[in-house]
Amino acid sequence: MLLRDRRGRLWSHRLDVAAAVRMRDLAGVDVMQLGLTQSLPGSRAALVDAAYALLLPEAQRHSVSDREFGRLLRGRLWGWTVSPSDLADELLAELAAFFASPKLSPGEPKGDVERELTAADLWGDIYALAGLVGVDPGPLTYGELVALADSRRKHDWARTAELMALTFNLQVDREHRKPAAAFDPTGGLGAESTGSIEITADNLFDVAAIFCRGQ
Repeated sequence: MLLRDRRGRLWSHRLDVAAAVRMRDLAGVDVMQLGLTQSLPGSRAALVDAAYALLLPEAQRHSVSDREFGRLLRGRLWGWTVSPSDLADELLAELAAFFASPKLSPGEPKGDVERELTAADLWGDIYALAGLVGVDPGPLTYGELVALADSRRKHDWARTAELMALTFNLQVDREHRKPAAAFDPTGGLGAESTGSIEITADNLFDVAAIFCRGQ
């Protein structure tokens, strides 16, 4: 999020897991629910509260309270320096970035996943993915956690496939030997895919479900 208040001060902070927790606990705005519904709070006050919670580290650095923050978004005489529609646009952009995933290495998680998602599911995914990769989820986005988990999965399968290939090839003659890629179901070693893929909003939650629940 990038805002400039009526004093010309620039406010900047991205929506990561730590910010999502602040928005949920301080402003009552659940980012995971927003990700499912793609709709923002309707009132000006709720939008300002959500923005303040997201930008709280900046506000604390400048010793700006929530009320003062709201005043800073208004014009000096009338109107808005940062209008509610501007806030909504910034929040929607941050929401899209939060659930976007970087391009991944070759291979795509396989699975037929059909489930009724809830915000609680997505919060559970956050911590399951972080535990799988072994990172603090706070500075990361949902999409980045999915990408990290995918890379970890491919790495682990690549090592396993190498051992499986070694074991198999010791038991057969030369002409029947197989490369490690033949034992890698992720396609990460290039057996089935040589191009990168981009996990999108259409399949991001399903991919997370494969990692977190084996679905």
